[in-house]
Amino acid sequence: MFVKQIDGLIENRTLIDIFLQLIFKQILSQNIINCLKSEKEKFLL
Repeated sequence: MFVKQIDGLIENRTLIDIFLQLIFKQILSQNIINCLKSEKEKFLL
């Protein structure tokens, strides 16, 4: 019983980690895209 609970927690941890990594990557890529856009706008001006 107790071991099963720990396994469940570990599974949840990995799911949470994957979720956080996806969000983090999304934010990072969004920032990179925004930076590139603003750089391109500077060059166009």
